[in-house]
Amino acid sequence: MKKRLVAILLATGMILSCLAGCGDADDKSKESQSANTPDTGKQSEVASSQEPESKYPEYLNMDSFAPVIKDEYEDDITLNMVIVQSAEAAKWDDQWISKYLSEKYNLNFKVESILTTAVADRKQILMNGGQLPDIMIGLNFKTTEVVQYGSTEGLLLAMDEYISEELTPGLWYWLYGEGSHTGAREIVTANDGHIYTLPRINEASNAGLVTKSFINEKLMNEVGVTEFPDTLDEFDDLMYALKEEYDADGVGGKNFYPFGGGLGASPSGYYILNALGYNTHEPYGERASLRNGEVVIPAYDIEVFQEYLKLMNRWYNDKIINDNYVTITANEVKQQVLDNQTATYNNAPYVAGIDTWTDWRVLSPLTSDWNDTKFWFPGNPVSQGNFAISADTKYPELCLRFADLFYNLEDNPTVLNAGPVMADNLYGFEPVAVYDEETQELINNPDIKGGADSYTYRIEKCVGLELNFGAFATDLAIERYRSVLTEVEGWVFAEEEEEDDPKEMGGDDHYRWSTEQYLMEYITTKYPGVYYVDEETSVKITDLESVIRPHIRQSVGEFITGKREITDDELKKFQKELEALEIKELLQIYTDIYANYKANLE
Repeated sequence: MKKRLVAILLATGMILSCLAGCGDADDKSKESQSANTPDTGKQSEVASSQEPESKYPEYLNMDSFAPVIKDEYEDDITLNMVIVQSAEAAKWDDQWISKYLSEKYNLNFKVESILTTAVADRKQILMNGGQLPDIMIGLNFKTTEVVQYGSTEGLLLAMDEYISEELTPGLWYWLYGEGSHTGAREIVTANDGHIYTLPRINEASNAGLVTKSFINEKLMNEVGVTEFPDTLDEFDDLMYALKEEYDADGVGGKNFYPFGGGLGASPSGYYILNALGYNTHEPYGERASLRNGEVVIPAYDIEVFQEYLKLMNRWYNDKIINDNYVTITANEVKQQVLDNQTATYNNAPYVAGIDTWTDWRVLSPLTSDWNDTKFWFPGNPVSQGNFAISADTKYPELCLRFADLFYNLEDNPTVLNAGPVMADNLYGFEPVAVYDEETQELINNPDIKGGADSYTYRIEKCVGLELNFGAFATDLAIERYRSVLTEVEGWVFAEEEEEDDPKEMGGDDHYRWSTEQYLMEYITTKYPGVYYVDEETSVKITDLESVIRPHIRQSVGEFITGKREITDDELKKFQKELEALEIKELLQIYTDIYANYKANLE
């Protein structure tokens, strides 16, 4: 049931994609002592000595989340906000969410809309203009821009100085509390230890976010292997057993290549690098990675990386991998799956077009002589850069209180998730999903032309802007979403079912089940995919990678195909070539980035 609910929430937007898109924790949550209030003359008299004065502005309602602004101040505060919208979207004032925020929360905005096609130019003008709006949504600040506009120029508010359990309990939960397992705080914390943009958070356990490969278990069983290999040597033996059994007759006279995929398209070599101890999801060994907790560039870590080259070269010569492994296209890989010419595929099998996906299972990690621990590369459940606040705003606490609605465990789903479903009660909008009493499930609204998941309907009628921040696709949000619909609409959802028979599952459910069954327990820490450096360092990284990566790619392909011999002399020559391209400097930069990343977690 939950999987079906997740699917429909993603399909109908859940406003998830529709709205697109250091020191002790107590030190990080320094509550603002500012008490900015609108100049209305309505401020309360100084509290008596028996009642301590609030550290928060008088206009803020701190007793509940609705309204955010007390009723007596609702007409006195208007926040200036920039949002990004597509050309199909209605104006902000005509969106249901605008009306809802105003009526329920007393939140009023003066909005400048920027078309998605004009974000880059308008952002630069805005940031150089000297006067920023209170709130900026959808501008997609890159990490170098966060450093420039936040750390260096001080244009963006250091939001960590206001985040607290009292003012922003939702953000606190996801960044510092029990929800911090998603790694959101690491992603949004700049190299000076401050938070200048807020995250979009998916559940870290989401099987759809993880890189994975599959093997045809039926073929594996047919060659007498009923237990999946634990070691690289055992997997190597399996590949040869499959080759011997199926190479000639099993595929209509075509060659059978047990280890499918290619080097560039539908890459598969990362599976072998993982077995050797590299926590990576790319097959060239060109990117910063962790091995035994240390930062490495695998291709330069030649003592171990050469084992990868030797195995892949042997597999190339013995046709365990394709003759055109280096140049094969993704469509060719897919066709080989369709033609039963391979036993592995680095994507969910059903997307190749086969209907025998239940014969396949996810590849589990391996150990080897160079790595005694099974682990796997995590997905990217968190992104940053799409919610920022001006450092000069008169209303920092209010801006953070508003932002917290998108993270709050109690109130958020009422606004952003249940709203579009209960749209018949919200200003006459057609609901994007309806309740099926027979199955006790949410289904796409069949009355919407083009379907409830049609881009035009969702953008034009439901929301129309790209927020790309908040905590929507998390287990807690989904649970709260259902409870809101039960509470408000009276809908009773079917109880969670026992795990379905994998042989009866559809393609999407099966690949997710298989991933959860065989892979998710091995997820571990990776080299950060998001990191913060100044512009000078960013340019240096780009300059170095622009010459180092192409050389690695070319050389790895040549080693695998035998164009370059894998000898001690040739491997040392390869190392010297990389050093001449200043790979040591690049590795040091990567190492410093990781050290700073870890320091921000302490």
